[in-house]
Amino acid sequence: MRPKEEYLSHVHRLEDELFLRRLLDQIGQALRQKRIEVTDFLNPHQVDLGRALMGQFMDLNYRLESGASWSERKVFSLAPDFLSLEDFQALCLLEGAWDGKFNHKDVLGACLGLGLSRKKLGDIFFQDEKFYLVAKEEVAAFILLELKAVGRKKVHLREVDSRTLERQEPDYREQIMTISSNRLDGVIAEAYHLSRAKASELIKRDLVKVNFCVEEKGSLLLKEGDLISVRRKGRFIYDGSIGETKKGRLRVRLRFLV
Repeated sequence: MRPKEEYLSHVHRLEDELFLRRLLDQIGQALRQKRIEVTDFLNPHQVDLGRALMGQFMDLNYRLESGASWSERKVFSLAPDFLSLEDFQALCLLEGAWDGKFNHKDVLGACLGLGLSRKKLGDIFFQDEKFYLVAKEEVAAFILLELKAVGRKKVHLREVDSRTLERQEPDYREQIMTISSNRLDGVIAEAYHLSRAKASELIKRDLVKVNFCVEEKGSLLLKEGDLISVRRKGRFIYDGSIGETKKGRLRVRLRFLV
């Protein structure tokens, strides 16, 4: 391997640099020790960075795995090119009964209450009368054994094959609003009924991400399809302008993830 700095010369965000340095460490371990390494769960932005980095290693074999075909959070399995990853399983999909009385936050909280790291857990979703949790194989057995309840509801989990599930699109709550411009701080203020100053403060405290990257500029002009997440408040998709009012204000559509 070349010195790390040669792989990082194009990176400008500290968050991205730290991620790529960790990934380079795992790539190095896989190649030197001739074994399979599995990353923690990554968001789509990190996946794109990882693909670009791993394309520079001719002796590296890698595979992307998500647990369910539409899962947002994914992991890379890494190995020297002479090791096959075809039959290697990095993730498990766990299923439990769901009566509609608990949600994503409750399931995540129950797992974190067992001492698990969020980085070891993938997407959590609900389908019909079941809930599903994607987890790294290294912690799946522990979850199956120890997760006995979500909130006050007793649960019993089992491992299932993700290929038996039908894809379901996420649920959204749509909202139309009028804004003076598509600046990030202004849109957040309207979306969560905050003052512009409060929205700017959230951005300055690195609590806002746009397309999975921390955004430091409240003046950023949003584009159609941008995904905005505000820590402890939620996420929404900016669907762009659908017209103007007589006074020249923008009418825009936001889709909040339920």
